Amino acid sequence: MREIDFMPDLVIARFVAERNLVSGYSKRTLPVADSSKAEGNLTLELITHRFVGQNPSERVSLDMWMPTMDFLYKANLYPDKISNLMGKHITMTTMHYPPLTVIDENADPPIYDGLELRFIYEWARAVNFTWSIVYDGGWWGDVWPNGSGDGLCGLVSSDIADVGFSAIYLWDNAHLFLDFSSIYFGSSLTVVTPRPKLLPGWMVPIHPFNPDMWYAVGMSVIGCTLALYITSKTSMRLLGRGTRNNVVNLYSTWVECAFRTMGLLVLQVPPDERDFSTPRHVPMRHLVTWLILFYFVVTTAYCGGLATVLTLPRYEKPIESVSDLADHNLIWGGMDDAFTFIMRGSSDPKMQTVVRNFRLESEEYLTARAKVGDMGFVIERMLGGHFYMPSFVNEETMQRLRVMKGNLYFSHTVYVLRKGSPLETSINNMIQWVRDAGLFVFWEGLTVRNYMSSPRQHSVINSRNEEDMGPTKLLLQHVSGAFYMLGFGLAVSLVILIFELVRFKFRQIVEK
Repeated sequence: MREIDFMPDLVIARFVAERNLVSGYSKRTLPVADSSKAEGNLTLELITHRFVGQNPSERVSLDMWMPTMDFLYKANLYPDKISNLMGKHITMTTMHYPPLTVIDENADPPIYDGLELRFIYEWARAVNFTWSIVYDGGWWGDVWPNGSGDGLCGLVSSDIADVGFSAIYLWDNAHLFLDFSSIYFGSSLTVVTPRPKLLPGWMVPIHPFNPDMWYAVGMSVIGCTLALYITSKTSMRLLGRGTRNNVVNLYSTWVECAFRTMGLLVLQVPPDERDFSTPRHVPMRHLVTWLILFYFVVTTAYCGGLATVLTLPRYEKPIESVSDLADHNLIWGGMDDAFTFIMRGSSDPKMQTVVRNFRLESEEYLTARAKVGDMGFVIERMLGGHFYMPSFVNEETMQRLRVMKGNLYFSHTVYVLRKGSPLETSINNMIQWVRDAGLFVFWEGLTVRNYMSSPRQHSVINSRNEEDMGPTKLLLQHVSGAFYMLGFGLAVSLVILIFELVRFKFRQIVEK
């Protein structure tokens, strides 16, 4: 007698033969020369295990086969054991992760709810099984190279649980050891970041123009200085013959041209333009007049921008995308490194910077940092617009934080099963029916209304909406930039004055 396991359909074949037929031969093969003699005495019994019900390991005989009579009972050799599990017990693993899963074992009665658990209830009702939850206290965990692991994925890969779920993404490493169900939902990871700070008052004179505009103004000053100097020299050389002693040249050096141009920038008209009796060459009159008009337009635009800056407060550039997150080099954190699994394989340098800035910390540490508001914290945005938020992201801490406009990434969510699990087809069919009916999104909103705090949700959603405080009163900080410029100018003037005095005294000493 020998037994052979057919693993794909879990059927075990038992060969029954006369003892003297196989005596002295290997258990793996029957002698070919004696096969004709054995044909009349050979009986093949096909057996399987029950799989369903409360005693799934019990062996069940399917049929008997003999060479002369074919199958004795004409039974179905591949019975459907999945459509009705007859109360079979299935072990689940999950964790408290609202709105996907809501677990409160201290409630009376205990609460097991959420959009993923509601699907489990429907699936259990459809195929008639009972279930329970195991949990090792971790988060999603990981699967190690030997096939064992920790967390939700580790419990399934170690055959401690049959099905795992709780916002499980399509992770490459986990798929080497686990099977994924069909996608049933989708969510995005984003970050709440520190709110932009009010820019310091000394920067008010700079705000009316952006960097490109300031670059254009600087180039215009250089160009106008060059034009004044060249036009002045050319006019004196070509038009100043015979009248050189009567024409006053206020643009004879580079320094004079530069100061005259800076004066035009602040609408300071040169003295020769205010005194029409001063003899000048025609080209210089035209050039200076057009420069006055040009800088009048520039200064008027600057004054309009300055009025806007003094009325509306200016803040630092907010963090709105992965690129901004990397450019600000902001430290962000969470309580499990599974948040970075998908990003680790990215070749984008900015995404790599974001991954390096991630910190895996305890809830106590992150709670303390959230109260200060000096780092970012990962949250999850659901399809219906609601958020999963850790306990330290609440109405109080969101006064210092602001949700990012973009996402770190988007991924579909799945249930995980053991490799080759016979439950995979059943759960995929059920997911298709429930997903097509739109029940997952409906259950998301229902769970949020029943178990989650609406003020907490609104604190995140509305964190991007700045409160309109009305017109801003003019304060000292708004004009502090002008005082800084005045102080800088006075300091430079004092230094130059001291330098000139020392230089003058030095020349006197040398001449003596």
